[in-house]
Amino acid sequence: MSKVEIRKKVLEHRKNLSVEYIKEQSEKACKLIMDCDKYKEADIILSYMSIDGEIDFSILNEVAINNGKKVYIPKVLGKHHMEFFRFDLKNLSKGKFGILEPDNDEMLDLDSIMNEDTYVLMIVPGVAFDNTNNRCGYGGGFYDNYLLRIKEKSLMDKFFTFAPCYDFQLVEKLEEGEFDQKVDEVMVID
Repeated sequence: MSKVEIRKKVLEHRKNLSVEYIKEQSEKACKLIMDCDKYKEADIILSYMSIDGEIDFSILNEVAINNGKKVYIPKVLGKHHMEFFRFDLKNLSKGKFGILEPDNDEMLDLDSIMNEDTYVLMIVPGVAFDNTNNRCGYGGGFYDNYLLRIKEKSLMDKFFTFAPCYDFQLVEKLEEGEFDQKVDEVMVID
């Protein structure tokens, strides 16, 4: 199946999820992540605001802040370009795709991470994943571009990328495009 076909099928399935199911799976995902060593070791959490049935990380975002971690979520700045800005529940506004984005200018500076003793846990959304950690996003290239920048700056040893997903989002094999970036771990919530 092509990425386009997989994307259509998975998004259709996700659109029909009940609110209760999303809430239950989201709570499981947050707990699994917060219980893992990668979360405990992280100084910075790169998360996101969910839409259209995605796993919701609201609980994790708030708990992480209460645990003294810095939380950042993405903001679209241009075509195929996003940056992560400091998460503050009181300062969010709808961005280009109707997703809540930070309404501040506290951008995560990748260069500063290079020179600090900092460890980052990045939660990566997607439409579908496979067992070899390939990811099919929404087609805009935002996360692939960001992950590529992390690699180009030789920061992979300071980042761990998690991709939590529902069981139906895991497919046998995804086509690997020239610009596609793998994640470190796909976490299936079932």
